[in-house]
Amino acid sequence: MQGAVCIPNIGVRGQKMRLIGGVAMTIGAAALLAVLLYTDAPRWGRILVFFPALAGALGVLQAREKT
Repeated sequence: MQGAVCIPNIGVRGQKMRLIGGVAMTIGAAALLAVLLYTDAPRWGRILVFFPALAGALGVLQAREKT
C-alpha cells in the first residue's frame, strides 16, 4: 500500500507513560540480571529476566510506533 498514513491511537501523555514504563522495565530487567549473575543464581532462574525485558521492549516499541 503506497502512501499509507499511520493514525496514532494513543495520545502524547500515553506515549510518554509507555516510554517511561518501558525504560523502567528494561532498567529493572538489567538490574535483576546483574543481581542474579552476581549471586550465581541457577540458569533456569536467570531465564525469568526474559519477561521484564520483554515488557520493557514492548513498552518502548509501542511508544515509538504510537500504538
